[in-house]
Amino acid sequence: MQSRKLRLFDPALCTLQDESGTLKLWSLSFPIFMNLVFNLLLGTVNTVALTYVSPSAVTAVNVSNTVIGIPTVLLNMIVNGMLVLLSLALGGGLG
Repeated sequence: MQSRKLRLFDPALCTLQDESGTLKLWSLSFPIFMNLVFNLLLGTVNTVALTYVSPSAVTAVNVSNTVIGIPTVLLNMIVNGMLVLLSLALGGGLG
C-alpha cells in the first residue's frame, strides 16, 4: 500500500500565467496588505495623539472607528462573495 502525502498548500495556485507573462500572487496581495497595515496604524496614531487632548476625545474617535469599521467589513464580505460568483461565471464554472 502506498502512502499518500497530504498537501495543504499547492504552490501552483500562487502563480498566474498567460501569453503576456507570469504574475505572482504576492505581487497582487502585497499592496492590499500594506493598505490594511497603514489603516490600522492610522487608527493607533489617532488614539495616541488624542490621549493628549482628553479621554472623551479618545472614546469618541474609537466609537466612530467602530461605527465606520463594521459596515466596511460587512460590505467587504458581500463584495468578496460577488467576486467568487463573478469568477465562476466568467470561468464557466456556473451552469
